[in-house]
Amino acid sequence: MLKEEDLNKVNFMYIYTASGFSNQVTFNRAFKRIEGITPSEYIKNLNVDTID
Repeated sequence: MLKEEDLNKVNFMYIYTASGFSNQVTFNRAFKRIEGITPSEYIKNLNVDTID
């Protein structure tokens, strides 16, 4: 059975592979270049906005 943390990793892996990236490091660099923040920071901001 997957823990929630493992499930988040699987979901993130799906996102970057479905986006055409072969690894997370390359995806993170491209994401930060486009959005100005890391994917983790982006997700934290989404969670804060959802709670408010």
